[in-house]
Formats: sequence, C-alpha cells, structure tokens
Amino acid sequence: MKIDPRIIRDIEVEIARSEEQHPNYPVDPLRRTAIMCEEAGEALQTALDLTNWHRATPKSGTRLRYEVLQTAAMAIKLLQAMDEES
Repeated sequence: MKIDPRIIRDIEVEIARSEEQHPNYPVDPLRRTAIMCEEAGEALQTALDLTNWHRATPKSGTRLRYEVLQTAAMAIKLLQAMDEES
C-alpha cells in the first residue's frame, strides 16, 4: 500500500500543531501512550456517533478523519521518541 502524500502532509501538520500547542511532550512511555490512546478513544467515540444516526451530525465524517489524524500523529510521535531513545 502506498500512502497518499496528502495524508502524510496532514499528519506532519498535526504533529507541528501539537508540538506548538503542547511543547512539553512527556518523557515517560506510559504518558506518551496514554496521549495516543486518548486520541484513539475520541476517534472511537466519533465512529460510534456515526453508527448511531440520532447522534451523527453532518460534520461527523470530517471529525472522524481529524480524530484518526490526531491518533496517527501521536502514534508517530511515540514511535519517534522511542527510536530516539534506543
């Protein structure tokens, strides 16, 4: 599978945004993983909202993409930190 360059760009933008908003990234793996899981939980909640018609909004699909993008960004930050420390 070849990753769409637009997705990579969007992830890079999200990483930069998160680093600007939260410059003090945790140093321990538990907190780093918790951040990624928190984003995944938000993606899961949004997907659940999409499956329940009474909770879905016209912007739910866009919101799900954004939550998945945030999860991917935090997963990459976690992997990068792990690689830099090994």
